[in-house]
Amino acid sequence: MIIYEGKGVIDFSHKLSKMHKSALPNTVRFTLNDLAKDVKVKTLQEESKDQFQVRKPTFFKKYSGFQQAGGYNIAKMQSTVGMVKGGDSKSRASTDIAQQQTAGTVPNKSFMPTKNMRTGKGLVKKEYLTKINKKPIGLKGYKFGHKFGNNKIAGTRKSNFISRVIKAHNSNRPFLYYDGDYKGEGLIFDVTRLTMNTKKEFSFKLKRIATYQENRSIRLNKRKPFVINAATEAAKKGNDYYIRNAERQFRRFR
Repeated sequence: MIIYEGKGVIDFSHKLSKMHKSALPNTVRFTLNDLAKDVKVKTLQEESKDQFQVRKPTFFKKYSGFQQAGGYNIAKMQSTVGMVKGGDSKSRASTDIAQQQTAGTVPNKSFMPTKNMRTGKGLVKKEYLTKINKKPIGLKGYKFGHKFGNNKIAGTRKSNFISRVIKAHNSNRPFLYYDGDYKGEGLIFDVTRLTMNTKKEFSFKLKRIATYQENRSIRLNKRKPFVINAATEAAKKGNDYYIRNAERQFRRFR
């Protein structure tokens, strides 16, 4: 977006139109690209700090991007900037944040981390992120009854909870706890300690790391148009970028 204001910009545009046929399109194209880059590198980073609790400083730099304007047809030129998908586990997070610009529904929120799962800076601890990406013990289809060492634990209702704890401990995975019959929701626990005495009595320590609700989605009622705000702020520099790029064309075609 370029705001044509001020005698300098108008005079420069008129002068460019009388020069080589590429002089004016070059100036417009370079200015559009400068503005898009300004949003990504500067104003979007500043706006994200105002709108969100930024747990990882590099997140918005890594998952934002811009597409440059091209060609020589000024009427069709445009550069775009916004959140982009990456090739890792944080891609969904960038998509969720992009959704907050218009509010609406954010899907795929079955797992919601607790504070036990986060570092002091609010980041999900790597050890738990690895575990939560594995299918927790106790989701639909799990058959109870497991072994702890050479001891077989029967699949009775009384031993179901212990069976989940043992299997989770042995496979280094979290487990899902719920009361009664499975209804698509529960609590996710990590087994931090498990021992058995000579009487085959178990002692264990658990840490709640997440809540689980099958196919959960979150409704966002408040918009956070952070990209639009960042672009609006960057557009204030449009005239300066335009004049600078026009001067480059003057030097080139003088």
